[in-house]
Amino acid sequence: MASFRSVSRVGTGRKQWKARGFEIAMWPWVRPADGSQWYRLGAGRYPTRQVAQEQAEVIKGKYAELKGWAPVRQIPQ
Repeated sequence: MASFRSVSRVGTGRKQWKARGFEIAMWPWVRPADGSQWYRLGAGRYPTRQVAQEQAEVIKGKYAELKGWAPVRQIPQ
C-alpha cells in the first residue's frame, strides 16, 4: 500500500489505510540498489489467494491514481 523511509511516517500511513477499511501489515525492507532501509505497508490477511487477488483489483481500481502506486507482487512471510 505504501513505503516509507522513516518509521515515524509508518504510523500516519497505517492510520490512513485503516481509515479506508484495510487491515495493514508492516515489514522492514532493504532496497538492494543502495542498501537503504524502508518500511512497507501492505493490505491485510485474506483467507485465500483468490480473495486477495479480488481485493487487489478493488484497491487498484480505487487508489491507482495515488502517486507512486506500484503493487507488491509478494509479501514476505
